[in-house]
Amino acid sequence: MDLICPRCGAKSSEKKFIENFCIDCFKGYIDLDTPAAVEVPVCRKCNRVKLARWQEKDPEALGSYILKQCKVEYDTAKAKVSGDGSECDISFVLKAEDSLIEVSEHVGIKYVQTMCDRCSRKSSEYFEAIIQLRGSAEDVESVRNKMIPELERESFIPKLVELKRGVDIYVGSKQAASSLISRLSLKPKISNKLHGVEDGQRIYRTTFSIRL
Repeated sequence: MDLICPRCGAKSSEKKFIENFCIDCFKGYIDLDTPAAVEVPVCRKCNRVKLARWQEKDPEALGSYILKQCKVEYDTAKAKVSGDGSECDISFVLKAEDSLIEVSEHVGIKYVQTMCDRCSRKSSEYFEAIIQLRGSAEDVESVRNKMIPELERESFIPKLVELKRGVDIYVGSKQAASSLISRLSLKPKISNKLHGVEDGQRIYRTTFSIRL
């Protein structure tokens, strides 16, 4: 004997049934715990977003982040962020009895203006290291042009001081400065100067003096 869907009148000989409803009507009773919108911090200076960490806006990473905010038990799921990054369409595949059901949800993305740590430090001219390049104008210019793009990618440069005998490059991260100097096979003289004490720990600023 055919089952008849109490919602649409479809017969079990015509459609697959889950419990007492046809599969299409059964979807209408699935209540997914998804937010209407998810807040995402965005830096007003560099336009990076904070997901697990501060990073460039990437649709795939943003979609994964939105998906994690949805409290839904699913078999598989796909998230697609719109071209302007203002919303996300999510397709959940759920298991019900012996059937897989696909249900779509729409989640808005609300960007909250703030400032990332890097830009905050940069605006306050924070730095952990100084790279002092000394030598002929040609040599200094050549090494400087190699360093600046790398340092801006891995950290930031709050200040450049032009000198007659070279240039001083202030760098936000000591680690980024040290790593780049090593990659370029340069041999610096290193000195550390006590800058202060934070949480009981001494804070030093490092100067890398490089003769080219």
